[in-house]
Amino acid sequence: MKVGITGKGKARRITVNRRTPVIEYSFKGVERRGGREIGTSCGRVAISEEEWGLALRKELDTYEHVIGFGEKAFDIERRRLVLRMWNTDPGGYRRGDDPIYTSIPFFISVREKVAGYFVNSTSEVVFDVGVSEYDQVLVKIPEKHAEIYIFEGSTIEEVVEQFVGLTGMPFMPPEWSLGHQISRYSYYPESYVLKVAGEYARSVPVSAIYLDIDYMDGFKLFTWNSKIFRDPKGMVESLHRKGIRAVAIIDPGLKAEQGYRHFEKGVGGYVETGDRELYLGRVWPGLCAFPDFFRDEAVDHWKRMVKSFVTENSLDGLWLDMNEPSVFSETKTIPEDAVHSYRGERVKHGSVHNAYGFMEVRATYEAMKEVVEEPFILSRSGYAGIQKYAAIWTGDNISSWDDLRLQIPIVTSMGISGIPFAGCDLGGFAGRTEGELLARYYQMALFFPVFRNHKAKDGSDQELYLLPERFRKMAADAVSTRYMFMPYLYSLAYEAHRTGHPVARPLCYEFQNDRTAYSINDEYMAGRSLLYAPLLEKGESGRDVYLPEGRWFSLYEGAELTGPGWFRRGEGDSIFIRRGSVIPMSGNAYLAYGSGEFHMFDGKERLLKSDATGFDAGHTVEEGEVTFLGIEGGRCSMDGKMTGCLSENGRTRVAGRGFRRVSVLSRAGSSRKHAGSKQRNSNHRAVQ
Repeated sequence: MKVGITGKGKARRITVNRRTPVIEYSFKGVERRGGREIGTSCGRVAISEEEWGLALRKELDTYEHVIGFGEKAFDIERRRLVLRMWNTDPGGYRRGDDPIYTSIPFFISVREKVAGYFVNSTSEVVFDVGVSEYDQVLVKIPEKHAEIYIFEGSTIEEVVEQFVGLTGMPFMPPEWSLGHQISRYSYYPESYVLKVAGEYARSVPVSAIYLDIDYMDGFKLFTWNSKIFRDPKGMVESLHRKGIRAVAIIDPGLKAEQGYRHFEKGVGGYVETGDRELYLGRVWPGLCAFPDFFRDEAVDHWKRMVKSFVTENSLDGLWLDMNEPSVFSETKTIPEDAVHSYRGERVKHGSVHNAYGFMEVRATYEAMKEVVEEPFILSRSGYAGIQKYAAIWTGDNISSWDDLRLQIPIVTSMGISGIPFAGCDLGGFAGRTEGELLARYYQMALFFPVFRNHKAKDGSDQELYLLPERFRKMAADAVSTRYMFMPYLYSLAYEAHRTGHPVARPLCYEFQNDRTAYSINDEYMAGRSLLYAPLLEKGESGRDVYLPEGRWFSLYEGAELTGPGWFRRGEGDSIFIRRGSVIPMSGNAYLAYGSGEFHMFDGKERLLKSDATGFDAGHTVEEGEVTFLGIEGGRCSMDGKMTGCLSENGRTRVAGRGFRRVSVLSRAGSSRKHAGSKQRNSNHRAVQ
């Protein structure tokens, strides 16, 4: 067994019996020979050859926390679990089902220090976190070669930055994609699509409407059923006039049918059997061929189809489904002995399986980038690095109160695994959703980056305008609150784009030394400045909320609370602002909380709400490190100097990070401060 180690700062790459991995990442440095044991700040890693492949064993300490692994239907803490990396369509899932749609073979260990471990293998890797061997994390790689990355740091955030820095910074989502989106399997005909859009326009804002597979002619990709969609481009343009974007679904399988030009033009670029015959698998259209996205000619053909489809129909986004890839068979996917052409070699599907969706998404994004100013892709499947090209939704969840609770650890774990733009089907995809449960889904996902209502054909109607008034108002109020916080969400999206930081975060991400934080699965942070604790139980009118160390301002109750500790809060008292925060709001307003004082100003610098008197707009937030994430049209100053303001397309986005004192200036550039602030400001410097 040959082991090579390449060091680069706090990150190392370990290669075992070197072979180029399916998904390559840029990592420069001089490789030196290594041994079978590697020391890390969170325990030694031992590598051994086994009959079935390679085994990695990492010491598991008594008080060690293990988090990450991306999309897994478990709580945030991953100890005492066996987790399988194999992209799968489970046909609906519940808590404890594994695997599901996306595989991210990366985890984070937290002791006194923090280390991240990434096994760059697109085959079926299994992580046994202290189950078969109580004091070990056992990783089983079904191949005789491996590429492993180890990242070390003092904080979880530092390790996440290194991981995302390797696998790729997230794409910048268009602002509309953070809004309220609606979908159904399926909205049709086109008159009904426009009717739904019109009904929503009278009551609840909608940023996008999705078209599921029934828009197609016999479910054939890149076609329209002309009987029910007579003028698809005209329909999309009508939606645009209402301020609503259109997103259409695409699956990877093309129907193997003579005369179907998209299939015929792709011949020569499809997945094959071991006998070099065309592999055909049954999906919605019937027997389908699957583009071999590892072949250049297949990618080129796919890009041509995507660009034509998007431009001819004025589409704003694409929704990539069934790309695990899913097949209607006993194995649920392409057989492991099917063959791809990769770098001139024939490789079995089993070794590249988890990369299939990633490669499809990459090809789609590159095509859209040529014809759409701000591409948006929502994908069901992916691999490490998928964040460069797409947002992910958590697939076919089943409507239930337990699923409502489960979505928080799934989405926040994806966030700390390099996928900041994620969300779930509001209301649950499968099953019938009562009004109260649907309203609670809307409230629960208030700060999820993807905020989409989607339902199966045999599920209940869950358009908000059809709900009983009580629950309609609850859900509509959640939508209204989301739009009120949209500048903050947009700035968090830009922070994620620039740094890889998650938008929705588990509490332990910000408070890694708080042992209780690792067991909190029913609250989450939106950025570093806001803690959210929604109601998640049927008939619940209040709940206990855990607040970590520090001072917190209860936005709706107007109370200042000091953590760590548990607090009983009532209905609606779910948003808590962290001391030392400036939060941009809609209408160029902002919230500021520092030194025990809370202020809300509107876009004209009028004081809307305050628990202190004698303060003018443009005041200073004192003490605590502040993340100021930008107000559209506003500016941020530090000691009277402009600091780090970035502007793109007329928008001020990120003003800086880590300030001790921040002054917020209006559009007119007012520099007014409350009495005495100037002298205090001169004694502080920006923390770099």
